Amino acid sequence: MPTPAEFLKSVGEDLAAYDRLRVAKIGCATGLALLVLSIVAGVAGLLPADPIFPRFFRILVGITFGGVLVVFVISALLETLAERRAGPRIEEFLRGGGADLPTLLEMARARRGRFAGSEKVIEILERLGRGTPS
Repeated sequence: MPTPAEFLKSVGEDLAAYDRLRVAKIGCATGLALLVLSIVAGVAGLLPADPIFPRFFRILVGITFGGVLVVFVISALLETLAERRAGPRIEEFLRGGGADLPTLLEMARARRGRFAGSEKVIEILERLGRGTPS
C-alpha cells in the first residue's frame, strides 16, 4: 500500500492531464492546425472558395471553431470520468486504513501546488468530507 503522500501524488497525476491551462494549449494548437489545414485545403481546391471569399471564410471559421469545441467537449468528458474514478479510489484508500479523511485533506492542503493536480485532489477530498457524491 502506498504512503498517503504517494497516493495523493498518483491521484493528482491522473487528474493533471485535464488541467485548464494544458487543455487550453491543446485547444489553441488544434485551432491553429485546423486553420492552416483549412487554408491549405482551400488553396488546393478541396474547399470551395468560389463564388465569393466570404463563403470560404465562413467555412474556414466553422471548421476551426468546430474542431476546438470538439476538443474542449471531449476533454471535459474525460475530466469528468477521471474525477468520478478518483472518488471511489480515494474511498478505497481510506477504507484500507492508509489514512483518515481529515488527515489526507490536511496533507493535500499542505502540499498544494507541489504536485500536479493538487487543486483537483483537494476539491474531491472536500466533497467527500461534506458527503457529496464524487
